[in-house]
Amino acid sequence: MLKGEICEIANRRFMMNKLQMILMPVDFSNATQNAVRHANSILEKHPAEVVMVYVNTPEQKQQEQDIQKIFKSFEVSTLKEASTHYRFEVLNGELLNELANATLKYKADLVIMGLRERIPDIALASELMRMRKKSNTLAPA
Repeated sequence: MLKGEICEIANRRFMMNKLQMILMPVDFSNATQNAVRHANSILEKHPAEVVMVYVNTPEQKQQEQDIQKIFKSFEVSTLKEASTHYRFEVLNGELLNELANATLKYKADLVIMGLRERIPDIALASELMRMRKKSNTLAPA
């Protein structure tokens, strides 16, 4: 499925349902930047609250203040043209578990995440979509 087709499917779904919450897993990569652009294109027609989450996995063990600094830099470089306010939260734990819990916690109507065409990214997205019953959209890098 192509990016344009994904956008069209998402837009049709939102015409029938009111979009209120978008969850965006981020890792500050180019794929995340692409996902932000994709989210902005949806938000122009369907305003919603957006929560960006970064999962600090046990393998990474980064300090939260370091992650917050990286987000501030990402905010200046990538979110400056955003048409909406993004809330940011750091989660600690296993990636898939934390993302699945975040979709429930925030009652996400839509999950938008960038993919880098790596097998682990695609497998993660597939598993997250399987665990959820609501709509998801992926923004290829």
